[in-house]
Amino acid sequence: MKLPRASDAGSIPLKQTTVVSRHDEYSIGETTGGLSVLFTVLCIVDLFGVFPVVTLPKSIISCGIYGVPLVIFVFGLQLYTAVLLGRSWLLAQELTPRIREKIRYPYAAVAELAFGQPSRRMVTFLIDATVFGAGIPNFILASQSLQLFWWKISDGEIGVTYCVWMLVIALLLCPVLWLGSPKDMKPLAVMSVLIVTTVAVSTWSCILTDDTSPPSTSSVFAIQPSMQDFLIAYGIIAFQFDIHPLLLTIQVDMKDSRKINTAVVGGFLVTSFMFAVTTILAANRYGEDVDNNILQGMNINISKAQNKVFASNMKIKLSFEARQISTNQNDLGITSSGDPPIPMRLTVLLQVSMGDGNHLPSGIPPSVTLFVVALLVTLQLCLSSAVGNNALFQHIEDLLNIPREFCMRRCLVRSGIVALAVFLAESVPRFDLVMGLVGSTLTGPLMFIFPPLFFLKLCYMKSQIKNGSNNNQNGANYPLIFEDALETKYKTFSYSRIGGDLDAYNIKWYDLVLAVLVMTMGVTATLVATYSSWSDTISFATYSPPCLVNATIAARSFLQAQTS
Repeated sequence: MKLPRASDAGSIPLKQTTVVSRHDEYSIGETTGGLSVLFTVLCIVDLFGVFPVVTLPKSIISCGIYGVPLVIFVFGLQLYTAVLLGRSWLLAQELTPRIREKIRYPYAAVAELAFGQPSRRMVTFLIDATVFGAGIPNFILASQSLQLFWWKISDGEIGVTYCVWMLVIALLLCPVLWLGSPKDMKPLAVMSVLIVTTVAVSTWSCILTDDTSPPSTSSVFAIQPSMQDFLIAYGIIAFQFDIHPLLLTIQVDMKDSRKINTAVVGGFLVTSFMFAVTTILAANRYGEDVDNNILQGMNINISKAQNKVFASNMKIKLSFEARQISTNQNDLGITSSGDPPIPMRLTVLLQVSMGDGNHLPSGIPPSVTLFVVALLVTLQLCLSSAVGNNALFQHIEDLLNIPREFCMRRCLVRSGIVALAVFLAESVPRFDLVMGLVGSTLTGPLMFIFPPLFFLKLCYMKSQIKNGSNNNQNGANYPLIFEDALETKYKTFSYSRIGGDLDAYNIKWYDLVLAVLVMTMGVTATLVATYSSWSDTISFATYSPPCLVNATIAARSFLQAQTS
């Protein structure tokens, strides 16, 4: 807009001055700087991390051939709702450009615009809980990798338990977390993606060159999964590929946030390719015998007699149908002339640690490459924890009015959050159980319920504004149709912008049908998987003790499940 600058003296020539509004210099979805599509793909791959390569294959293999449609189904739902969430942010910018001022909490800002402060508080709580819960498996998996690494490389001389390694990792991470958020995330993200790629390629190499592990005892096509297997796999897939809590945070940092869909699809394709190759190779080589952590399965091919000796040395007590059963020879009924007469249901429990009577759970044999991969996994998980928890730290510090500058209060708060995460990690028996709990309980609403709900509400709100603009011609005053709904605590939102591409997001009948179907399936899957995950956690905790119960027993149980 050109405005002449007036002067008291008429002899001074007029000089034109340009006044530029900060909202007028770019259109919806565009910014003056930010991330490219390629680097956004790298950020998404970094967000997924090594979990899909290291821990997801076991869950999918347990579902047999039916794991393929399960993965495709969950991926399709996640991509669809991610697209809706990204379009919701663009709609929110059309409704009120001032929403850009809430870029630190974009998901919560969209929720507030759609349904007010209660929905904002709910979304904020779920995001914080999801980010916090996602860090717990990082501690468990990283510490177990370190325990197994040092135990194998020292030939059993270094027997530090993973319960202790968790404390060591937390102490080493705290000083890094005190420094706040990195000023430039590009080098860190690139390094993390390189680590993930190296882990994937090295894992493939270890599987392909493994000529010592016993052949698979079962074909993937012959596996008959139970409903429990599907629910566990669903929870873990939802956990490991849930991008929704941080999707809008990434989108607002893009040069053109309208291209977020391309970046999301690209990130999914890269990580899915690495996960699919690992799963196919592991299923073909080890079958159902692969471990929950593919790097921790060791090549153990022993006879039945050796298995009996191993069983006699196991002192893990199992709680089954209100009976305490000790796994020694007398309790198991092991004789010299036959297999132990173990009840079928008890056999299912013992197979986790003992195998099927011919060999223990198999996997990648020990090698230098495997040890390097284990260290890289630990490093990547630590980097992921340091970066991923930063949003949670900043939100809690804002609630407590802690200054953005480095101070002792920041150190105490962040150390306290890490200590709580370590405490919970020491309280659960296995990392995959936490994945199932977080994936089924917390990510369901953020992934399947809120995106279609917010999208439909924002479309409706925009259609009402369009109708209002059609009824008010030639610059007439626009009625505040949703004045009450938009009256927020911080006076953030207004209908100052009602022009632009108002016709781009009209609700179609299939949008409504798909949204209702997705929300219905999301609610059902969340409730069923949550119940299954909690009951599964309680059942496993009865015979796989967590560190808080007894660190020595927990460490011995972990090692006996991996080695002879």
